[in-house]
Amino acid sequence: MGKKSKHKSNKPTSCYHGCTKKEFNNCGEHLKVLEELTQTANETEFNEKYDRVLLDAKFGRFLIAHIADDYLTGKDDGILHHRLLLLLGIRYDGIPSHEGKDVGPESEYTRNYYKYCRDITTERGRINCIVREMDIPCDCMAEKRIEAKSMEKVALCWCCRKEFSKKKILRCIGCDYVQYCSKECSIKAWPEHKAMCREYSGLSAPTQAPTPGS
Repeated sequence: MGKKSKHKSNKPTSCYHGCTKKEFNNCGEHLKVLEELTQTANETEFNEKYDRVLLDAKFGRFLIAHIADDYLTGKDDGILHHRLLLLLGIRYDGIPSHEGKDVGPESEYTRNYYKYCRDITTERGRINCIVREMDIPCDCMAEKRIEAKSMEKVALCWCCRKEFSKKKILRCIGCDYVQYCSKECSIKAWPEHKAMCREYSGLSAPTQAPTPGS
């Protein structure tokens, strides 16, 4: 009898969204950090507790891989947004700061961090962020990337929580971080935003709400 021919399996190879199988299935400290993130009520304590892990590039790959998987499997938007914020904080503040790079209010890192944090409040922005932050492009996101190109460019008002065209949205000139659909919304949100405005601008908070600037 002749030798049996070897047939290649048509079963698709599992995708780990830009990281290795070992990294994606990390059952040690990385997974522990990810699980605790969804339960933490004190982000400052969380960041201090896991400072060493958060600054590890491997954790960044692990995190974005799970974010992509979360998005494609319909994970709760609140959890997805929380994980995206952690990733952006790591890559545009934590790691650059640890490396001695300028992360001041006027730095490129901070400008990008603010922009991307605003972007992920919309569907189009979440897709673009996930695709951009992958260390290795993932074909699993290809269809979503095409969908995003046809989506309207919108932004979320941080007061009324409604979406408006990016061309019409306004940003707080105090911190250049939060955005509003109108001056009225900025004034209404001021009591809650005042402390954040001072923190993000690095200056003393004004006594009145800054007029939003484009």
